[in-house]
Amino acid sequence: MKVRHKARGFLVHRDELLRLRRGRPGGEPYCTAVGGSVEPGDADIEAALRREALEEIGATLGPATEVLTLTEDGGATWSSGEDTR
Repeated sequence: MKVRHKARGFLVHRDELLRLRRGRPGGEPYCTAVGGSVEPGDADIEAALRREALEEIGATLGPATEVLTLTEDGGATWSSGEDTR
């Protein structure tokens, strides 16, 4: 099975969380975070998120304050090194 890497960002501006409202024809609308697939030209996950933010909302992002990495086996680690298990 091919592993697909994704980058999603919970973007906060002036204490407000940005949510994108999306929907499919005939389906219920839903909210999601900015982001998408990591592409071969992206230097890393954070670069992928910056590209996606520019594409989706026209925003240039500053540095990420926290990055959470999720793994296929259900593990999760914060950029600070804290393991969530």
